Amino acid sequence: MKRILLFTASVAMLMPLASCKKDKKAETVDPTKPAVVWETNPSFDTKEKTKSLDAVITVKAEGRIEALTLTLDLGEYNILANQYIGTAVNKGSSTKQPVFDMVDDTECAKFLAGIGITAGTILRGKAETDVNLVAVLNALLGSQPVENDKTFSIKVDVVDREGNTASRTARFHYTAAPEFTWEKNTTFAVVDLDDPAIDAVVKVWAPGKVETLTITLAEDADPELVKYVKNRTGDSGLVINLVDDAVAGENFKNFFPSGTAVAGAENVTLDFAFMYDKKPDLSASTNVFTVHVVDQNGEDRSVAVKFKKK
Repeated sequence: MKRILLFTASVAMLMPLASCKKDKKAETVDPTKPAVVWETNPSFDTKEKTKSLDAVITVKAEGRIEALTLTLDLGEYNILANQYIGTAVNKGSSTKQPVFDMVDDTECAKFLAGIGITAGTILRGKAETDVNLVAVLNALLGSQPVENDKTFSIKVDVVDREGNTASRTARFHYTAAPEFTWEKNTTFAVVDLDDPAIDAVVKVWAPGKVETLTITLAEDADPELVKYVKNRTGDSGLVINLVDDAVAGENFKNFFPSGTAVAGAENVTLDFAFMYDKKPDLSASTNVFTVHVVDQNGEDRSVAVKFKKK
């Protein structure tokens, strides 16, 4: 009886191992079937759309590509793709997702080729091709003001000559690039210091959170202003580094925040009121400060803040 019990226990212990082996075998990808692979993001997790993001996916079809499409979900921006779609039924709307037929749509192929992606009937019969999905998004949305905090998706579908299919969906979260506003001077025109003082407050909005923020005085500014800035920066230069220069942060603390109050911030207020304090010391001149911000996604923007003394 004891031997029977021992044998039964041994079998019970082996069964989970056999089950694991079976499951592992079931998960093995059949190399003869098509596949859509994102090497740097195998699980196709949602990725923040940044400048450095590698979103090149590889379409593999040992049975050779017969059809390859990209279905775009850009929400209210879907219609931006229509100008690059020749097949009417594939055009999109705010409620209908546009489809890029990468093989048979000549208009689509022309657009994709223009951004460095192989497309057109040349794809038919290929065993492998790469598609840079971020390049597609950049080409469609690059010059378009896009609302902050949006998620876009691109579904990749491939069919081989045997009718085998593969499909994966890549999702990208979009955070708006930094912006500057000057409530009392919306066009950022040159401010005349001899006119009644206006509110010289510039606001920085960086939903991607500030990585670096600098204010640089042009070298051809009034000599007195050049001296004023150089005497207040850590390296005696013309760059006021609001993240890393503790000396500049201390000396300009009445006008600009600095250090941890800036790094990682989404909103920063810059007050150039000291220009009115310096007005008696300045000769006739135009003085330009360049405000440059880089967010944690690598997006950077600059704006010129200008003051003149007649």
